[in-house]
Amino acid sequence: METLLSLSNISKWYPVGRDLLGRPSGMLRAVNDISLEVKRGETLALVGESGCGKSTLARLMLRLLEPSGGRVIFDGEDISHWSARRMRPLRARMQLIFQDPFSSLNPRMTVGDVLEEPLRINGWTRSRRRARVAELLATVGLHAAHAERYPHEFSGGQRQRVGIARALACGPEFIVGDEPVSALDVLVQAQIINLLGDLKAQLGLTLVMIAHDLSVVRHMADRVGVMYLGEIVELTDTRTLFERPRHPYTRALIEAVPQPNPHIRPSRDLLEGESPSPLVAAQGCRFAERCPLVRDRCHSDPPVLRETLEGGGSHQVACHFWREADRGTPIATAHGQGSARYRQRLALFQEQLARQQRVAQQSTTDCPTIARCSTPNH
Repeated sequence: METLLSLSNISKWYPVGRDLLGRPSGMLRAVNDISLEVKRGETLALVGESGCGKSTLARLMLRLLEPSGGRVIFDGEDISHWSARRMRPLRARMQLIFQDPFSSLNPRMTVGDVLEEPLRINGWTRSRRRARVAELLATVGLHAAHAERYPHEFSGGQRQRVGIARALACGPEFIVGDEPVSALDVLVQAQIINLLGDLKAQLGLTLVMIAHDLSVVRHMADRVGVMYLGEIVELTDTRTLFERPRHPYTRALIEAVPQPNPHIRPSRDLLEGESPSPLVAAQGCRFAERCPLVRDRCHSDPPVLRETLEGGGSHQVACHFWREADRGTPIATAHGQGSARYRQRLALFQEQLARQQRVAQQSTTDCPTIARCSTPNH
């Protein structure tokens, strides 16, 4: 497929604090040296923990933020350092759906005024604006009469539909959804997800979706990028990522999803501790402090995102020992030397499980009623 958006070694650093001479005392690395392509017509999802840089990367894609380094290329043009005036005509082709549908809408403006504003900025006549507003409301499943209402008169799902209509107002081809369903209940989430899927098919949109809910990602996305502390650590198609994750962080994210079946007790590689500070420049892998596969090499040699598939397809992973993190391979036995910390955690988990089983057996023995009810004849 044709590439619509390309990021080349893009970075965004923020100065933190000042010394006596007014110089920054530190730099917060929100996004660090990411290269990425978004194909025309696809849905790319970005997942990761809060604070990993997903929203910052999305705003760099839209040039809502000035990059500290690297290039942003949209439809063949380098827009990395375009001025606000030069970017204005391009804004009609790229739009953002915000996370909170209430705070993103002006409470003093009717829905009709909200939807007309981008059209007015782009020089549409009044009659065309009114017709377009009615068309947009119908497209997202609302009535033309809703144009006279204010945001507080709508439900959360309806407000998000208004936000989607505003993003579609000028006919964009590239839309970023910054967790567009996370503030909604499950039923409304399903409605908005289906709406976005229908709009993508009807209008030929290219979507970048930021999400925490992996079930939403699995339903919507064609490809998934997993972010950790401002870097992409794994990038591949959705099916491959969920069936055979090759980065230990990706595997931990998937294993952390609760199972709806109480009889299924999967072996989970739970992470310990918090993410290290993005203010501290890591000498090696940024995930090393929490990784069950950590080796001495990880602390000194930072891994780069590289291709791991041969003979077609694409599965990029930033890990020296990605073969051991393959979901089909038990991490504890994948390497002869293994991770001592992981083996200790595994032994502790097995000991706790055995203790719980002994307590349950003792309770059954001490209580005749439970013992009778647990036999096959009762």
